[in-house]
Amino acid sequence: MIKTVLVDDEEVGMEVIRFLLADDPDVQICGMYTNPFAALDHLEQQEVDAFFLDIEMPGMSGIDLARRIKEHNPSIHIIFITAYRTFALEAFDLYSLDYMLKPITRQRLDKAVSRLKGVIGDRPAAKGVSIRTFGDFQVTDSSSGQPFVWKTNKVKELCAFFIHNEGGLLERDYIVEALWPDVNVDKAKISLYTGISYLRKVFKEHGVEEIILKNGSAYYIDIERLNCDCIEWNKMMSNGTHERAYMEKRLDLYTGDYMEMTGFHWAQEKREYIRRQMMELLQQLEAEYELAGMEKAWIHSLEKQLELSPYSDDVCQRLMNAYAKTGNRTEAVIVYRRFAELLEEDIGIQPSAATCTLLASIMGQ
Repeated sequence: MIKTVLVDDEEVGMEVIRFLLADDPDVQICGMYTNPFAALDHLEQQEVDAFFLDIEMPGMSGIDLARRIKEHNPSIHIIFITAYRTFALEAFDLYSLDYMLKPITRQRLDKAVSRLKGVIGDRPAAKGVSIRTFGDFQVTDSSSGQPFVWKTNKVKELCAFFIHNEGGLLERDYIVEALWPDVNVDKAKISLYTGISYLRKVFKEHGVEEIILKNGSAYYIDIERLNCDCIEWNKMMSNGTHERAYMEKRLDLYTGDYMEMTGFHWAQEKREYIRRQMMELLQQLEAEYELAGMEKAWIHSLEKQLELSPYSDDVCQRLMNAYAKTGNRTEAVIVYRRFAELLEEDIGIQPSAATCTLLASIMGQ
């Protein structure tokens, strides 16, 4: 059963959707809201698979509501319903699953629901393919251990872009604008069609068919059939469990910044977002380890934080304190000196007065 929530400031619009969905035994409407804030409250009370969102609403637009929903749980699917075509590119930029123009017909809604079922449903999993997005981007045939060989770097980037959007429906023009911004539109479209053909071919060579799919003028990858570290990360982050073993399992997934070695400009925003998630996770583990008296793990969690945020006086101070409290003042001083050298070399500043005072205090112990 697919659990859905409808949000529209016009009750008539929601009633139309409710009526059209009433005959589908696989879809359950768990809530109908004219107030976007009430819809957000629903997330705290019940799990939701998908939201049908109007875009033009008072108080909070559907675009802003979708961002809040994705922040709460990146795996929730968004289907926009609006009278305005002009919002399409911004909507797809939020990795929406579909975008429907009012008035909604049964045929058009059926297509959107079919798309939703395909993503959430039980299509056969391509367990033989593993995708790594942390560090570099690499697709590997799990049975042979061999990475996919790409026809061109642009085909690799196209695959990465589909994965980056997590199975969301991507309009042709949106893909062209993102991957071929400086190329003549007609030539860019030909490059896109050629790239998709090569993508389908390389996946088929490794036993995976029907993985790049088309809906109208839009394309998507059937992400639920693939083993992907980033998708697993999102699912674990949305779980909300704060048990130490579960948090450590999340930590193991993060083997480097998201697509950091690719040079793909469109990955930057998501890279920074996941890095912030990683910092929050490390801070939670830092507190757990300190409370449990797990000195090595405590210090390691702080070292990882300083790697992710190398110019942070606060993290440097916490790491210095941890070394001092565990009887290793020499290491505390080394941490300070390396930190001071990095600040001077990279940005030409000195550690804060508080960090210098801490150093003096540790050396005077």
